[in-house]
Amino acid sequence: MRILLLFLFILAADSIQGQQQFRKITRAYFRSDPFMTSFGSFVQHLVNDPDLSSKAIDKKTDSTLFYFTGTYKTFNPFFMKPDRLDVVLEEMPVQADSLPSDTIYSYELIAYIKADEPGRKQVKKEFERIHKLARGEFPTFKHSALQDSTNGEVYNYFMPFHGLAPFSLLTYDVPEYNSICIVLIVRLKAIDNESKFPFGLFD
Repeated sequence: MRILLLFLFILAADSIQGQQQFRKITRAYFRSDPFMTSFGSFVQHLVNDPDLSSKAIDKKTDSTLFYFTGTYKTFNPFFMKPDRLDVVLEEMPVQADSLPSDTIYSYELIAYIKADEPGRKQVKKEFERIHKLARGEFPTFKHSALQDSTNGEVYNYFMPFHGLAPFSLLTYDVPEYNSICIVLIVRLKAIDNESKFPFGLFD
């Protein structure tokens, strides 16, 4: 019994430590950090951010889930200078293995830059820089090509004993804008008004 309790304590401590480490990424790249305050305060900070323009919001109803998007006017956490930087917070349904259907929040930062040779070089350097940071924060990751996008690739980063990857890093071409983009995706759940990794063993 003592061994089982010790094992469970170690697993819980590993999950908490991972969430604290993850804050290095959210602090570095996201102007509104979901792990620094309560979930409600995070959402209010995001939707009321004076640096955001072109805001659009769909509040949660009986038939629709929460959705918010905006474009930053001056904020830029990257070494490169994007032509456009969008943020999205979207509630979405998800099914994880044998668990009941539930919803999570997808928190996305999307940077666009012109898809010429200098732009591609900048995106490649930025992409590798973010990957280097993320792989130091997460125990495992998987890399794959995006089958439905031109020159697209994705890294998914995982924590032990969680049903979904808390963080993903993507890059792909956006031909309609003559751009290439980098996308940072944070996946989280609001549990007791706190942001947590989705489908954790100890949630």
